[in-house]
Amino acid sequence: MEFLNQQTAVLFGAELMAHEHDFAVVFYQTRKIKRGYYEMELQLITDAPKTMKWGEITEAHTHLLEKAIREQPPFWLWSHKRWKREVPGDLEELKKEQKKRFEEKFVIGGWQPVYNEPGKHDPECRL
Repeated sequence: MEFLNQQTAVLFGAELMAHEHDFAVVFYQTRKIKRGYYEMELQLITDAPKTMKWGEITEAHTHLLEKAIREQPPFWLWSHKRWKREVPGDLEELKKEQKKRFEEKFVIGGWQPVYNEPGKHDPECRL
């Protein structure tokens, strides 16, 4: 997935839990107003995760995180090596396999999820 202009490995654990337990997914951002004063903004990504395609929740979250980092870069930890691994040569095959496993797990008894149009849950999301 593209994150801060880099192909980046992203974990899908939150998306899997949202689908498994039908949890709403909320992105929160904390902003420093002035010394000792902060505000927190909550943004609903979805309250119906089972209606979303594989990867949409994670992409929406990643996009919102990137936007938050660009707004206030000094408040993010930059000492870790986010891009220490190279992109695997078989990336597209890995993506297909992950999507297949996801759909096998969450398509039960012939039930097919109803998918939103890309970006419908967040107009600013680049899906």
